[in-house]
Amino acid sequence: MRVIYTKPVDDPDQLLDPALAHTSQLFQEWIDKAYEVRALVVGNEVLAVRIDSDSEQGRIDWRSDYNSLAYERVDLPVEVEERLVELHDRLNLVFGAADLICDPQGRYHFLETNQSGEWGWLDKKAGLPVPRALADVLQKGPAWVR
Repeated sequence: MRVIYTKPVDDPDQLLDPALAHTSQLFQEWIDKAYEVRALVVGNEVLAVRIDSDSEQGRIDWRSDYNSLAYERVDLPVEVEERLVELHDRLNLVFGAADLICDPQGRYHFLETNQSGEWGWLDKKAGLPVPRALADVLQKGPAWVR
């Protein structure tokens, strides 16, 4: 399997390549970033990690250079956490891994959420208590079925 990471489109004419018509594509506007955030929404709890990269490729797509990454547990602004919980509630998701960018002005930009997003390494690298949060939700049982 070949993994393709995010890369910038330097020339808009590249998008006219007829071969692109036969593939799935996702394009987004470039956002200057101070850092990225993986925010895990577990029930009504948000557990967030700041992700910084030392490499150019890692700054474009942090998944492409795990060795250049530094992790730090962070608290998001209350409004951002509330909006993430509301989104997951509206989507009827008890769990989601949301990716955000924090720009140099401190504004957060939502990229996506994934209902089966990876989190295991964040428990080890940043001390994120994801197993405890998941266990708490599971113990509450049907009350969390949305």
